[in-house]
Amino acid sequence: MAGAAALDTVHGYIVVPVGIRWEVLPAAEALSLCGRVSIGSRPRPGTRIVLKGSKLQMKATSDRQTTLHIWALGTIAVLLSVASAFSYLLHIGQGIVIGDLLGLPGREADVALAQHRYTYWLMACLFCLTGSIVTTALALPYYADASRPARLIARFILASIFSLALTVLIGVASFTIIVALHHSVVR
Repeated sequence: MAGAAALDTVHGYIVVPVGIRWEVLPAAEALSLCGRVSIGSRPRPGTRIVLKGSKLQMKATSDRQTTLHIWALGTIAVLLSVASAFSYLLHIGQGIVIGDLLGLPGREADVALAQHRYTYWLMACLFCLTGSIVTTALALPYYADASRPARLIARFILASIFSLALTVLIGVASFTIIVALHHSVVR
């Protein structure tokens, strides 16, 4: 975008186009060039500085891309939680199959195959849960003012709690529906 200045409100620097090159100025100095803002004031996060003519002007940025980004990551996280819950239910189902096949003569190959499937469903469950945690951590807007390592750790802890809770909720609801449908079919 020609004539736009990039603002880093966390570190307090503004990148301003000057002629054909870009210069990095402290935010307070660049804003004082505008004449409207005193040196002691700081712009709010999400403020964009635009150079028009010889004056700097502050404009609020559109959060449209950020909102779309968060919705996309949130949707992916929910879908991965659903996949994790169903993978866990199928993992449990393979455990039941193994329990039924153990001790039956001539079914050793079926037991070995069921044990492999049991392991694969568990790995799929853990992979989907990990993906859900990572996408949730990327979508969370919490602790924006903290340092990067602290923000990352806090977001991953919150994402782990949210993703695990959502996966357990989906799993319990699915299991309840399956049991209710099974009882209505049996009667």
